[in-house]
Amino acid sequence: MTDYNEVKAILNDFLSLYGNERLGIRRLYKKYGDSTLFLALMRDLNEAEKIPVKEAMLAVYSELKPYRAKNLLDKDWEEITKTASNIVKKYGDNRWLKHFILEMLDFLEADDLEIRRAAAAKNGEEKKAA
Repeated sequence: MTDYNEVKAILNDFLSLYGNERLGIRRLYKKYGDSTLFLALMRDLNEAEKIPVKEAMLAVYSELKPYRAKNLLDKDWEEITKTASNIVKKYGDNRWLKHFILEMLDFLEADDLEIRRAAAAKNGEEKKAA
């Protein structure tokens, strides 16, 4: 399951690059260099400068948060993709934002798959016991 505490920490530390308490990219790389989320945030930073990063990140995070760690139905995925598309449009089809959104969607998909596998395994065990 995705560690959303780590996700939150990475996002907060990344936002520090834009705030008063600048941690610096090297320090963040040492801390999160193996994280796919961190690497996605580091891609196309010149594009990130074209949008209000904090506002965009908060929009993505808050809109996708209700879908975390859930077994997602087709209607949920339709809502998620529509929401993601609307956010991308709002910020002018920004390439950096797309990388961030795709990474967040990957977390949702991985969690959904893990939940489905666990449910299938549980159902298989219950059938064997019956």
